[in-house]
Amino acid sequence: MTDEKHRPPDLSGLLCRPRLVEASRHEDRGLTLITAGAGYGKSVLMAQIHDECQEDRLWYRFDGSDLDDFRFIEGLTRIVR
Repeated sequence: MTDEKHRPPDLSGLLCRPRLVEASRHEDRGLTLITAGAGYGKSVLMAQIHDECQEDRLWYRFDGSDLDDFRFIEGLTRIVR
């Protein structure tokens, strides 16, 4: 398993969305759900939120290998350690 699954994408040269990043900062919410079609910038937005977050945080990029339950749990375990 590569470290790429545990690192957010590089943000250099990408569109910044300060209003959406700010909207994610509501402390009274336990979960924020971001939905959109492929190519709409969900991962970039999450990487921007991740980059500005002052708290401990983890990053995990899902892909086809995560359909195997063992590999999925193994990947999550690696980043929690």
